Amino acid sequence: MAEPSPSAMKPPGFECLRILIVTHSPVLPTGTAETTRSIFNTLLELYPDDYELHQVGLQHVGGVADAKWPIHLTRVEVHPSRRWILAKSDLNGEETLPTLLVRLKPDVVFAFNDPQDLEHLCVGMTERRAR
Repeated sequence: MAEPSPSAMKPPGFECLRILIVTHSPVLPTGTAETTRSIFNTLLELYPDDYELHQVGLQHVGGVADAKWPIHLTRVEVHPSRRWILAKSDLNGEETLPTLLVRLKPDVVFAFNDPQDLEHLCVGMTERRAR
């Protein structure tokens, strides 16, 4: 007799766990992006009905892979040379993240990057711009 799948053993009323990922866009050819793809592609393969993923795609400027979840881009600006560049005020999601927290209301925020790039997340409860 086969054991029930983990998805079949969900508590009553459980729909899915919403995770907001804050790290390099998963389409990039970086080690951080590759690690992110590995972790979350595996999670979705093993438990496709248990998780809803969204990501603040840091440094999203084209890529080498496809994303299997929505990527929310940080702000861009028009450079004097008329090229689009990443906005310095939002390089690490400082502006994008608070808006998404309010809109998506994630159960978990998974942040993975160099410590100095995540410093804006490390604040006390009373200092947070979004809850």
